[in-house]
Amino acid sequence: MNTVLKNCHLISPGVNCRAAAILVEDDRIVDCITGDDLPVAWADTTIDAAGQYVMPGFIDIHSHGALGNHVCDGTLEAIEKIAEHKLSEGVTTFCPGTVTAPEEVLVSAMKAVEDYRGQQHYAKVAGVHLEGPFLNPDKLGGQNPRFVQPPSIELVKKLNDLTPVKIVSLSPELPGSNELIRQLTEWGIIASAAHSAANYAEIKTAESAGLRHLTHFCNQMTPLHHRDIGAVGAGLLEDGLKIELICDKIHLCPEMIRLIFNCKPLDKIMLITDASYLSGLPDGEYELRGLKTEIRDGVIRLAGRDTLCGSGLRYNIGLKNVLEITGLPLEELVRTTSLNQALALQLDNVGRLEPGYLADIVILDSDFQVKQLLVDGIVKL
Repeated sequence: MNTVLKNCHLISPGVNCRAAAILVEDDRIVDCITGDDLPVAWADTTIDAAGQYVMPGFIDIHSHGALGNHVCDGTLEAIEKIAEHKLSEGVTTFCPGTVTAPEEVLVSAMKAVEDYRGQQHYAKVAGVHLEGPFLNPDKLGGQNPRFVQPPSIELVKKLNDLTPVKIVSLSPELPGSNELIRQLTEWGIIASAAHSAANYAEIKTAESAGLRHLTHFCNQMTPLHHRDIGAVGAGLLEDGLKIELICDKIHLCPEMIRLIFNCKPLDKIMLITDASYLSGLPDGEYELRGLKTEIRDGVIRLAGRDTLCGSGLRYNIGLKNVLEITGLPLEELVRTTSLNQALALQLDNVGRLEPGYLADIVILDSDFQVKQLLVDGIVKL
């Protein structure tokens, strides 16, 4: 099927064109045209973007759930509802995220994700983000301390055999972490530092073993200090480390977001949501596997405490926040929503709006509300 998107304000890495058209054949972009010189009667379907932003579909590499559904529910229905909700945020590809949980729960989650990968009616799954259970008990945040365990190559292999694991978030200072990081690197799985009390030297040692990402940067990791710059300092200093950012202006204050974008190369930054299973739900009290949580003014915390427990951030709003805070051109910021993630995950032909790339496309209005979405050239919204 041939589709034309006309009257596009096309935003792609390095490209900002206010008058463009995109020609799509089946699941691929075959041409991008400036001006009004559209091929006559070429398309089966025409989509009028009405001068709105047209960008590569977002890739969220860290998202746990939505609307009361969690990846660790271990059901196909839960994964479907999460994947459908991601479309409303402009996300065309995501990594379902687990939490620190018993092995049988993680196994069920993997099986459910694999079931969804067999159909993928909504947002596509790149692979699982395994956050925990190899975490420092003193830096857990909203993770459940009952289910923490030492780094285990055997457990990751078992889970990866069920469905592809793309990222493992772990605490690199734990005994056995560097051995696991080396094995993950050999398997082509990204090792990411998370919930960590590691000092700068320990982060550097882990980087030598293959550590490549820092999970939800600044949150639940050693802060910057003038005698030891810690994990936060390592993230700002070391170009070999890519960082995830939750840009809801709660997990990171606006000044910290601005500082990060001033210090870190754009090709090393990846916007995420770290969406909780409560994302999209109204204020109230909730419980997940023994952890009582609450939503107050849209912010998700452990009940009765100030500890943040994932986020309710919508991906499109995260981009809007960064644009307002940094003032950087959209054609530069758009790297942080798709291309950087695609390169990290080794996804082919994703993250740009150019001939030969997959037609994963989001249309947003001037307030960054999602108006329409295509996944592999098929209209999903």
